[in-house]
Amino acid sequence: MKRIFLCLDVTLIFIALTIWLSENNVLADGYLKYGIPFNFYAYSEAKSDDPNFYTSQGFYPKYLFLDLLVLLILIVMVNYLAVKLKFIRKV
Repeated sequence: MKRIFLCLDVTLIFIALTIWLSENNVLADGYLKYGIPFNFYAYSEAKSDDPNFYTSQGFYPKYLFLDLLVLLILIVMVNYLAVKLKFIRKV
């Protein structure tokens, strides 16, 4: 039971950090970016002559997958350390 709560804690901390460390510079012709360590969403209302500027916006599923993979690795590492430090009993 403690292991489930530990997984939930790590997930909630990861989500909170993603929101807290997001970048919102849309009002100053900047980007709105979400994602730790990879930005999986980017949006801007700025005007640009560069055609690549508009294609570099939007949702990136591969970066979201990589972020979720980082989260999974963190959960496994925290659970391993919890067992090693006798925080959770081995089953």
